[in-house]
Amino acid sequence: MTDPDDYSLVRPIILTRKTHALTFELDANGYPINPFEETNKTGRGILPYYGPNQVIVLVITRYCSPTHVNFVVVDHTPGVLPGDLLEHGESVKQVIEREYFDIFHVAIEEMPLSPYIIHCEYIYGDQRNTNWSWIEYNYVHIHVNTPLETSTEYKWKAGFRLKSNLQKSVLDFIRYYHHC
Repeated sequence: MTDPDDYSLVRPIILTRKTHALTFELDANGYPINPFEETNKTGRGILPYYGPNQVIVLVITRYCSPTHVNFVVVDHTPGVLPGDLLEHGESVKQVIEREYFDIFHVAIEEMPLSPYIIHCEYIYGDQRNTNWSWIEYNYVHIHVNTPLETSTEYKWKAGFRLKSNLQKSVLDFIRYYHHC
């Protein structure tokens, strides 16, 4: 579902949309103003919503040795971490549960893990962003404590060496891997 092109139908909904990074203002015509950068593009471009478009990115890890961690990537698109757009009215928890089931074919409640958002990021220069519509990435780290096989669309990839602790290592990995 996307916002209609007739903005007058969307304006009341815009005021309910949340951004994790900053608050945003509306311009004189009532369009949301990208709080991060001037893109010289108006409208919503290819994005489904005016204002913030929240993307939930899962960083799913498991230990492969006491000092190294593997992570899950989308198999047919090398280097892409699993995730999805947060639809209007949907919770972050619903996206996590849906994506987790797609990857492992098991409900998230059945597995011992520790999910939480560790990093929110706006990527400057993303060609999809406009002055009225932008993407905000929310990285959620889930560490699985049991060996799980992924569905055919995903695979475990050799990851990174642990530094001081798992959470700091994952955050450093996100900053390097996604150029944040």
